[in-house]
Amino acid sequence: MGILNHSIQILLLGMLTSCIPHNYYQMCTAASEDVDKQNNNLVYENEDVRVTYNLWAEPGNSSFWVHNKTSTDIVIELNRSHLIINGVVHTYFQNRVFTTVDESSISSGKSKATRYNARQLSIKNIEERIEQKQLRIPPNAAKKVTGFSIMKSIYRDCDLVRITDRKENSIKKFTKDASPLIFRNMISYCKGKNFNCSRISTSAAS
Repeated sequence: MGILNHSIQILLLGMLTSCIPHNYYQMCTAASEDVDKQNNNLVYENEDVRVTYNLWAEPGNSSFWVHNKTSTDIVIELNRSHLIINGVVHTYFQNRVFTTVDESSISSGKSKATRYNARQLSIKNIEERIEQKQLRIPPNAAKKVTGFSIMKSIYRDCDLVRITDRKENSIKKFTKDASPLIFRNMISYCKGKNFNCSRISTSAAS
């Protein structure tokens, strides 16, 4: 796979002022040599898997899709897969409980001749899923791994103007060594009857 240098944009938390009815946003642009940019997604690919990121979310989210390119099952080891932000490790297995709510409504009532008004009845179907240490992906299929926020707060600096003119932006640039945001994603997976294991590592710096 050809490795290119691509920019990664992360939308941070908005700032709302009390006197001016406008929202102000801070956007972080990071560079990576490990991913290819495809439409709005960032993609890493090897002979086994295709990993797809979309970080364009507030305040940047490391969730990703893993597509199994092989003819055998692939197992993502979430307890050995990590997002590392400025040296702090966030392991993907957190023993979390994910809740899905499916809400629907039905109408009930009698005909207009009875002067009885129809009403809406709301029905909720709540499903809970406990996070597993391993995520098994069948051949030629994909699953999503739930990630973490990359940058939860606004970056503050004396050189950055907090409130600017609507037509102007306040920009501050960093070298890789002086970057306030360096993050890596490490994914461990195993495949085949012999359970051969590999590790993918992608990184970026603002």
